[in-house]
Amino acid sequence: MAAKLAESLGEDAAFLRNLKPSLIKARAKGEAPTDLPAGSSAPARPLMPQPPKTQAEGPNPILVVGAALVIGIALAKLIDWRSHAHPRD
Repeated sequence: MAAKLAESLGEDAAFLRNLKPSLIKARAKGEAPTDLPAGSSAPARPLMPQPPKTQAEGPNPILVVGAALVIGIALAKLIDWRSHAHPRD
């Protein structure tokens, strides 16, 4: 009975070793092969070279929203102030 269990559990153990989160992440990024035979593991080095990481370009979005808010309030105050200069009654 133990021999039957060992045989079926051996295949499951090989399958479960391939389900490591780090290997799943590497496969999703294309760094690890997806067609490995059962029981083998992924190579230690990535298959594709990593692209160089660049910093985000452009201004900080929070500063852009803040500047738009300040300009909008200033424009609304200016329009309201000018509307009092020429009343329509």
